[in-house]
Amino acid sequence: MYARGIEWKLNKLEKAFPSLAVEVYAARASWLSSPFASGCDAIEADIIKKAPEEGRAMLAQMDAASWKELAKYDDVATVKMAREFLKLVDSRAKGAIEVDLVRGNLLWNHPVYSKSPEKEFSDGFSRRIQHTANSGMEVTFEVPMSWKAEVSPKKELVGFRNCYGHGNVWMTVLVNPTVDENGMPVRADELYARYTEDMLRQSYEVLGIELTSFLKTRVNGMPAFLFTRRQPYEQLGERALRAAQVIRVFRGRYMINFQINTFGPEEGTVGEDRIRKHQALFKMIGGSLRVQD
Repeated sequence: MYARGIEWKLNKLEKAFPSLAVEVYAARASWLSSPFASGCDAIEADIIKKAPEEGRAMLAQMDAASWKELAKYDDVATVKMAREFLKLVDSRAKGAIEVDLVRGNLLWNHPVYSKSPEKEFSDGFSRRIQHTANSGMEVTFEVPMSWKAEVSPKKELVGFRNCYGHGNVWMTVLVNPTVDENGMPVRADELYARYTEDMLRQSYEVLGIELTSFLKTRVNGMPAFLFTRRQPYEQLGERALRAAQVIRVFRGRYMINFQINTFGPEEGTVGEDRIRKHQALFKMIGGSLRVQD
């Protein structure tokens, strides 16, 4: 209804202000070439595919209802006001959509981003998050616009879902003081230097977690680990496989831990395949990390 409302109003302005035909054409082209308009088309196509006759009837009813409602607030009476709306349409096509849920769902349903999640990020549809966690550091990173921030009771932890529904992938970002095996404070670079793949593997085995890959690397000049893990999961008789990839960055006396997670069937590789699908995006998110002491 949001997307079709924009198109309805553009058509009305085109008839009401013939002198603005070229500007209306440009605003319409900007909107229709955006991932938001494409996401709207995909949502409608999915509705029609699932129930052809009922879907078309429902969409027609929604269009009629939204146009009727929009007509009540149609106050574009001058060329100046019309131009202001055209600028608004162009900014919306670039991501300045007022309602997070609307923006997120339109992006989530854009076929290109559904197939290759990293392209949403590389196309510039991202937002910067600030996370201090009482660490004395300003930790910032970017996430895709379609991702929904989740409320966390812990100041050191923030979380995100990869859509405004339940999502099939979620990410947590944890900022914690670094401590050694005895729980004593230690500098992050010292902990990084002494930590090995075998140490991490053994600590996970105690928890029933299997380490499936491990790499010592750097993120924007800071020492870091990049690894994947998997573990059986069961709750109330439901069994699944939980797969995850982790970017663990060491700075000062703190560890910044990015973890992307998903559940898949107990048998097969659905969960791990989904993590691999989001791997390029996850690395972009980790690579956007900035730390200001």
